[in-house]
Amino acid sequence: MLRRQLRVLIADDHRLFAESLMLALGQDERINIVGIADDGRQAVELTRELRPDVVLMDIHMPVVDGVTATSEIKAEGLPSKVILLTDREVGATGTNVFEAGANAFVQKHQSLDSFMSVFTDVASLVATP
Repeated sequence: MLRRQLRVLIADDHRLFAESLMLALGQDERINIVGIADDGRQAVELTRELRPDVVLMDIHMPVVDGVTATSEIKAEGLPSKVILLTDREVGATGTNVFEAGANAFVQKHQSLDSFMSVFTDVASLVATP
């Protein structure tokens, strides 16, 4: 999966979910969680500052939603890959997430194995030095 340590930022306003995701991913020594953002604005700011390889971004957050935050990250030309997360049905949101520049979309009710499969696919898109 990874040839070097992958830098990951988690953006979710549900702290328990964010910390659980951090613990699950932290089991892999090739993954370094560089930060947790509580809202979309902070996610954009931390992406600028920390330059994570992958941002795990909740769609529904305060201040700025995840789709808008993803659009801002991509508009600035930041190289981070973005996986958008939601606990709601996809519906029309599915097309919006890819238009915003997301690399993948995961529903939170999926299993950890399903999530890790998507995460691995997106991680493979990260350029290695």
